[in-house]
Amino acid sequence: RNWIYGSMDKGTVTTDARLPDGYIIMRQSMRKVHGSQNCIAQQHGINRFEINNTSEMSRRGGRLNVNLVQILEHCAKDPQRMKAYLLERQKEEAKRVCMLSDGSASREERKSVLGYTARHGTISLGSPFTLLAAGFDPDREPYLAEELRKCERRELKGLREGKVAMRETYNLMGIADPTGSLPEGHVCIVREGVVLGQSGGSES
Repeated sequence: RNWIYGSMDKGTVTTDARLPDGYIIMRQSMRKVHGSQNCIAQQHGINRFEINNTSEMSRRGGRLNVNLVQILEHCAKDPQRMKAYLLERQKEEAKRVCMLSDGSASREERKSVLGYTARHGTISLGSPFTLLAAGFDPDREPYLAEELRKCERRELKGLREGKVAMRETYNLMGIADPTGSLPEGHVCIVREGVVLGQSGGSES
């Protein structure tokens, strides 16, 4: 948020190497509060710039959805090979998740499943993981066993909807080009300040 003379602007902040130090450019659409004339902030020249949250690098990997699956199959050079790969990933995930209610699976194996799926944004590290980590046995604790079954049903439902975790992927925040230098239909991918690539047009 940027408080300036009684007005308040709000938006996402990005860096622009072309700007001199100490400069911030705000669009008119970012103005959320218009300060009244001769308010105290204007009289005393009160300005504040505050950052409420940052887009830290998430440990969670990316996962697909129905739309992304269709896009991947359509854009792949070998659609059948891509489809086979996605189905194999789906089967691997389903096999892993089914360990949650598998009586032959150890407590550590079940805990590993919950930790893996949480890192990929599908199951939060909640009560079942905590209970397993504390040493509780789902074969002797009906509540824990039921919670694990709920997690399994929820995860399998997501897999049927195409929500498959993908290895070596990232969740990235998309914003409009603040520099105005990208051609229409192009994107520039930046991770931790490093430009990973640019694509657009027939390449996108």
